[in-house]
Amino acid sequence: MYKAFYKSVSEGCSDKDIQKISELAKKVINTDGKFLFAGNGGSMAISCHISAELTGRFIKDRPPIKSYVLGSNLSSTTAIANDYSFSDIFLRDLGCFLEKEDLVILMSTSGKSKNILDCINYLKEKEHFNSIILTGKTSNIFSPSLTHIQSPSTVTARVQEHHLFLLHEMCNFIDNLF
Repeated sequence: MYKAFYKSVSEGCSDKDIQKISELAKKVINTDGKFLFAGNGGSMAISCHISAELTGRFIKDRPPIKSYVLGSNLSSTTAIANDYSFSDIFLRDLGCFLEKEDLVILMSTSGKSKNILDCINYLKEKEHFNSIILTGKTSNIFSPSLTHIQSPSTVTARVQEHHLFLLHEMCNFIDNLF
């Protein structure tokens, strides 16, 4: 059972998708940029987990890599949600922290999260093309300004596992740069 599960998740991550995200990650490392993550619910948990793999370590002992999870400061997040709206919780952080060398990795299982879609629009306006959106199979997001990687599944748990696997592969690639 577990072998079949692992096989289905790993096969959902095409070499092409892993190569895309790895090339963007390498560019960030080479330009001393940072990784910015955002997602709701389980995607927020994945964002925090992968950010920790970068600032701490994944497998190899290497220098820390700059990374920040948008919306992770609870005081700021609740103040923004209260004073503005929940859809602004990532956008306000993005406006503060985004620099041209950064890689923005957004996650939305459905591809319909308003706060994530608002970030996509902001990135378009700022002409920030170093961005990735990870979604589930049914998402119809299209933006020439960002890389869109879709999970082959429509089941939330499988989509999130696909995203985690893909981002762990990115971390493995980064480790091998050192």
